[in-house]
Amino acid sequence: MFLRIERQRGVRAKRGEVAVARPYDVKPVKSAQRVFEILEYFDALHPEATVSEIADRYGYPQSSASELLNYMVALGYLCRGSRGRSFRLTIRVSMLGSWVQPNLIRTGHLLGIVDDIAECTGRTVILSSNSGVDLYCLHVVPSGENLPVHQEVLPILSSADGKALLLTCGRELVRKYVHRLNASVERDEDRIRYDALSDELDVAAAQGYARSLDGGVLSIAMLIPNSGKEEQVAICVKTAEPSEEAQIVRMLRVVICRRLGLIRVANDLVETGSVSNTAMQSKSPRAISYAQN
Repeated sequence: MFLRIERQRGVRAKRGEVAVARPYDVKPVKSAQRVFEILEYFDALHPEATVSEIADRYGYPQSSASELLNYMVALGYLCRGSRGRSFRLTIRVSMLGSWVQPNLIRTGHLLGIVDDIAECTGRTVILSSNSGVDLYCLHVVPSGENLPVHQEVLPILSSADGKALLLTCGRELVRKYVHRLNASVERDEDRIRYDALSDELDVAAAQGYARSLDGGVLSIAMLIPNSGKEEQVAICVKTAEPSEEAQIVRMLRVVICRRLGLIRVANDLVETGSVSNTAMQSKSPRAISYAQN
């Protein structure tokens, strides 16, 4: 476990105190924001986009959107799509940051874990990470409606994936997060109680995963094993069937172990009846049959 100490530019923490970053206080740079919004617009559901689609999605002036997209083509980050006036990402974009955490990203383990779990469970799977008090959705494989989208900011203190990531922080930093976020909450009943949250984190640390129940939807989150020096990432599965909790937890452990090369651990889980081989190898996620306890 390690402590992330984050400092806001121009602000020094007193000796013995932990400074908490406030990214929402940073003055926005509109041109930079637009570049990243455009890059993040593209995904499996939107492999190509026109100037009008980008402009309508983010409220850009048509001329500004056209100028920026064409400039990104000139830089090599976009190219013309199959629809003539559409644009799509180039391989150059996929190479950006491929050197970051090579054991998870460059070798393909991270997204492979997400895809395998989504296929084996047939449930929504979300990959997330945090920057200070902001929890970001990095990637989502959906199985329904009203789901978070790429780079959407999620609640770090009340969500399962947020709690999983808080396990990598010292409790004093967690207390700072609670104080900071509660300051912006108007109703007292909506405020997070630190003592209650700390108890939940103790339970999550003991059982190896965090959970939350909201509107009948159960969320189960685990940390992807990683070096304490690297950015921490959590994977979360959402299900409307709370009775699936034990099976989903076991499936998460088996898939993560197999993808990261911990074959003996994964095989032990399967052989002891924790997860069926049929579930692991199924090509039809909706027809998954979990092993019985």
